[in-house]
This record gives sequence, C-alpha cells and structure tokens, in this order.
Amino acid sequence: FVPYPHAANDHQRKNAEIMKNNNAGLYIEDKDVNPTNLINLLTSLINNVEYLKEIQDNAGAMAIYNSTEKISQQIMSIIEQ
Repeated sequence: FVPYPHAANDHQRKNAEIMKNNNAGLYIEDKDVNPTNLINLLTSLINNVEYLKEIQDNAGAMAIYNSTEKISQQIMSIIEQ
C-alpha cells in the first residue's frame, strides 16, 4: 500500500496500517517510493513465496465479501426508523 498523503482524514494511511499490522499487506510511504525501494520490495517478495502466500491468506481472511449487503442493510435500518 502507498497511501495518498493528502487523503481526507488520512484514511488511506489508517487502512494501510491496519493491513500491515495484520500482516495482510505491505506498506510504503509515498515519499519513500523510488525505483530502488520498489525493486527491493518486489525482489524480497519474489524470493520469499511463503511470505507472499501468508500475506495473501491474511488479506483474504480480513476481506468482507458481503459488504454491499451489509451496507444496504444498515441504510435500510436507518430509513425504517
């Protein structure tokens, strides 16, 4: 994740940190993005397939697959009040 540093309420950074802290993604600050850092990051993933699989599994475990339904239910409950 490379959060946009000027996003409203810094929400991209907060979301990226949650993923990083749950070992479900990698995080790099926008100011630190450069060819050398990206090559090093990608090379480390290519050379450690087990770690990449772990990140994938953790991200999948955090996914909310029925989010549209949950949001719709919340909206309907507000409307029905």
